[in-house]
Amino acid sequence: MRTTVEIRDDQHEALLALAGRRGERGFSRLLQDALDSYLGREEEAIRRKRVEDAIAAFDSFTREEGESLHRHVEELRQRWR
Repeated sequence: MRTTVEIRDDQHEALLALAGRRGERGFSRLLQDALDSYLGREEEAIRRKRVEDAIAAFDSFTREEGESLHRHVEELRQRWR
């Protein structure tokens, strides 16, 4: 997909130079790689935050609530297979 993105002159020059060192005429592939990397890091940060939130929530359960949750999760896992 084509789109228009505003970049500074120095970024444009740096991208063209890097693309040239890679043997590429343009820098579309560089931008695709950069976006993939950025989006991957963002997804990992979201996953990590969800895990941290789950751990924090788990720590707020009483022992009985934790054991009940564990039993329910085990029951769901058995049905899933």
